[in-house]
Amino acid sequence: MEDYLDFFDYAFGRSDHKPENRLFYDYSFEKWLALSGEHVDLSDFPEQSPANLLQIKPGEKITSASGWKSKKAKIREQISWTLGDEPPGVTNPGPGSLSNGGRGENIFGTFLIRPKETPQMGVMAVTPYRGFGDQLYGYLYYPKDQNGNPVSKKLPAVIYLHEYDYSKGFNSHHQVESLLQSLVEKGFAVFVYDMTGCGNRIEEGTRFYQRYPHWSKLGKMADWLAQHFKILPKP
Repeated sequence: MEDYLDFFDYAFGRSDHKPENRLFYDYSFEKWLALSGEHVDLSDFPEQSPANLLQIKPGEKITSASGWKSKKAKIREQISWTLGDEPPGVTNPGPGSLSNGGRGENIFGTFLIRPKETPQMGVMAVTPYRGFGDQLYGYLYYPKDQNGNPVSKKLPAVIYLHEYDYSKGFNSHHQVESLLQSLVEKGFAVFVYDMTGCGNRIEEGTRFYQRYPHWSKLGKMADWLAQHFKILPKP
């Protein structure tokens, strides 16, 4: 709050203390080229049409399951190339059970407003010490019975990816409660967390490409999705 007031004092001529104008996302394609040394020859990627998906290679149509298997491997290879080269890393395996839930982000006060539990919807906070990924926060919303327990030991899970909101991530300002309630009423558990560079992770992506010039933020987030299916709390 002092930073906000310092800015207004400077803007209205009440102070000569000029606030720092820090760019959190000082990215440009040209800077990345210089860092990575990457060069792609566009002639290696001719224009494609939907019909190409039905061909193992030009002129050879897919006519069998084995043909699709071969095509699938090629598609995965191309997607992997697009996401970049993931560096080695160690991942937090997650809390493992509802009993290992934490306090959530209460230490931040009410700046980040997360959906609260209701009589029908329980909430498990996943916190850094028992967190996931790179010691991250997350929340698991689930349908609960009158005693506050999950209605079933086996629940289908949905991972919610929030819209762009760099300052707040997933939050009550987007009326996400109604979506969570709707899914929970249908018997789903829903796992939510801030995407890279948003909400509680706003500074996480500032020097990403200086650290990993051959990876990509999309690749990092796609990697999280694959891991999340493994770390959601067991019944």
